[in-house]
Amino acid sequence: MNKKVIVLSLMVLLFSTVAFSQDFDNWKFNKILYQSSAHGVGVTPDGCIWINVYGRNDNIGLLAGSILVLNPDGEQKAMVNIVTIDGEEIDINVFAGSGGRGMSVGPDGRVYHSANDVLMVFDYQTIKMLGWVRPVSSNPITTAVADELGNIVVGFVSAGVTNGYVIYDKDLNFVNYAIMFGDPNLNTIARDLAMTPDGTELYISCLSGSGIQKYYSSLGASFGMYDFEKLIGNYGTGAQTVQFDPKGRLWIGCDYNNATAGGYARYDCWDLKTMTIVDRIVSTYPSSTESFPLENYLEGGFTMTRGLAFSKDMKKAYVVDFNRGVQEWDFVGTINAEEPKAIPEGFALSQNYPNPFNPSTNFSYSMPNKADVRIAIYDLFGREVRTLVNETKDAGTYDITWNGRDNSNKQVSTGVYFYNMQAAGFTKTMKMVLMK
Repeated sequence: MNKKVIVLSLMVLLFSTVAFSQDFDNWKFNKILYQSSAHGVGVTPDGCIWINVYGRNDNIGLLAGSILVLNPDGEQKAMVNIVTIDGEEIDINVFAGSGGRGMSVGPDGRVYHSANDVLMVFDYQTIKMLGWVRPVSSNPITTAVADELGNIVVGFVSAGVTNGYVIYDKDLNFVNYAIMFGDPNLNTIARDLAMTPDGTELYISCLSGSGIQKYYSSLGASFGMYDFEKLIGNYGTGAQTVQFDPKGRLWIGCDYNNATAGGYARYDCWDLKTMTIVDRIVSTYPSSTESFPLENYLEGGFTMTRGLAFSKDMKKAYVVDFNRGVQEWDFVGTINAEEPKAIPEGFALSQNYPNPFNPSTNFSYSMPNKADVRIAIYDLFGREVRTLVNETKDAGTYDITWNGRDNSNKQVSTGVYFYNMQAAGFTKTMKMVLMK
């Protein structure tokens, strides 16, 4: 290889490593919400921000492994330092042992708080613990996630002790193993999980697994046993977190020391249909050390990704840095830009969002050519509730909103519903949940 080629190669590598701060401009740092070590964040249906506290914070009186709840404007709403066990009030860190390990909000609004080796479930409205379970005593657990039926999947951080993943039902009764002990694809440290609302797809962040491990079960979490399907991304030892946003896109958190990050910690947004990165939140400062200056953090810098959540309207992102706390970022991109509509390659029907929903939900369908199309809503007994589309449509992608009303314009009751699309021999049915 001659010197000219070598120089060009180095230039390409140089610009590729610094591009992370420039190639997406959709998000802008706004303010600090919490300034101390944290290990997860979630947004409940009322817009409140729940923070999984890692270390003790004497400045505001938080114990290690406790919970801080903020109103949508960032003002403190509540702290959870005490839990009630068998009628007795106990300090949360005495009960759980040490710091927080992860947090998620289920489709039904329940909050899943991992603290060391204990999983606690909270009602977001009353901020009271509904129940708890200790999967394996003294073995730290990952973030726990739930499907739309309330089935819960949780794993363990250290594969050196155990790397099986277990399933509990809504009442925290053991159901089955999601992934058996000794699975070779999980022979690594893992911190975070994400799951599709129907429970069929499970995504696990593995530090030394080079990316995000995707597992699949056609039966979902109700019956268990997921099989490894594929690896997403090439993240070396830096893939720490994985979460879905309200649009159903998968976000992967990457630490500053990742081989492809060029010193910038970041959160990548993956479109799982095209398997491409379509958005990104990047630290405003690079870092080559964990000793990150406080002034950089106060201006939007972060080094160690440990959680990400979004407001329902996707205008706010809540970024967790393990060492420093939680930041609020604003979406400053174009939200409803008119973009050229490509002709779809085939017929398709998307999963609705939000799901569960109240009072309305949205989904889209695609047509590769002009055809008659019919889309209708059905209840659990197969009875038609509402006809949404019954006409000839040109090729293209169309958005639909269902307001939860039947063909008589009456509000339907809480429950599970199905929407079915039929067009030119294509048929597909998807499930959704109305919850009041």
